[in-house]
Amino acid sequence: KLAPGDYVGTIVRDKSVVKGSASDVVHRAFVAVKEGRDNAKAAVRDGVEGKAVHQCSCDALEQHGFETNTSAEVPYGFIHGTGHGVGLQIHEAPRVSSADNILRSGMVVTIEPGLYYPEWGGMRLEDMLAVTDDGSDCLTTVDTYLEIP
Repeated sequence: KLAPGDYVGTIVRDKSVVKGSASDVVHRAFVAVKEGRDNAKAAVRDGVEGKAVHQCSCDALEQHGFETNTSAEVPYGFIHGTGHGVGLQIHEAPRVSSADNILRSGMVVTIEPGLYYPEWGGMRLEDMLAVTDDGSDCLTTVDTYLEIP
């Protein structure tokens, strides 16, 4: 049970697993989202702008042929920011998005790109990171996979 002043966290894996074999488009989306997440995670460090980290996710998704909120205002594709701060609230500053925010050592942020399409559904992969002077420490210990038997 949470009490006032307790710290909270977040992790998302519920939209990224299929039983059996994934369709081609879902597999392609998984590869793109995972690459977007991994590229953004690699960019996290003290002093980096949140929008630069967000752009890493967008670039990977666009390279795989998916729409993002940087290419147009569309109601599908990657329609949200890459992440946000975590602490006393589940969603707090800094935003890892197109907003002007600087990540600082000691902050905890999520990296959670996703894709959403009415034809097949949605997918998001989220990790929580502690920002350090020279990079970040990933606090998430859950494996990332797409298919289960």
